[in-house]
Amino acid sequence: MKNLWRAACALAFPGVVLGAIVAQDAFREYPSVEYGLHMPLPPDWKKPAEWTFARLMFPPGPLDGYRGRFDGPWQEGLSLWTQDYPRADRALANAVRRLSRVDARSVEQAVNIDDRDELYNWPWIYAVQVGEWGLTEAQARKLRDYLLRGGFFMADDCHGSEEQAYFEKTMITGRESTTTKAASWWPSRSTPTSETHGSSSTRPATHPNTLSLEQRSASIMSSMP
Repeated sequence: MKNLWRAACALAFPGVVLGAIVAQDAFREYPSVEYGLHMPLPPDWKKPAEWTFARLMFPPGPLDGYRGRFDGPWQEGLSLWTQDYPRADRALANAVRRLSRVDARSVEQAVNIDDRDELYNWPWIYAVQVGEWGLTEAQARKLRDYLLRGGFFMADDCHGSEEQAYFEKTMITGRESTTTKAASWWPSRSTPTSETHGSSSTRPATHPNTLSLEQRSASIMSSMP
């Protein structure tokens, strides 16, 4: 019986892996704001691998620096999310191959956050220019669920405190609206009081460093036109 169980597991595991691979969307290259319609593909671009650089596709928000230059549908590329794409994606994948034993795919995978459950097929995902994105509440909820299920999310490229505050606000409230109504889906961070450090403080209560993350974000967002 034990041998039979082992044999069944040995047969089932490849089936699960194959099923996960088949469920993933096929590779597609999108036009980039920096590199145009196409970049030469590596010779082994069709070869599957254990790890893939997945890039999140998302709509632009109120701070979109490309507004007026690239205003087409974000689902088709030539949008905010294609900054550094696909050169950076392939460069990192190549570095992972060269410097580690991870079996990395040579080409990236662009993942539309609105595409059914496709986000969950990629355990590691990256987003650029997150200080200028415009996640809807539904998209933020999906990203939250992805993280709670164990997904790994890497984000960068906030330019200045305004974009940083906007990104933090969307991650806290789960919406890109400027309202301060809380629909919190990210653990709130409290600011330690002077008693926590065992010392008195004469700083005014309105000093920026004494405000919570939500209050600082709301203050910056309320000053936006």
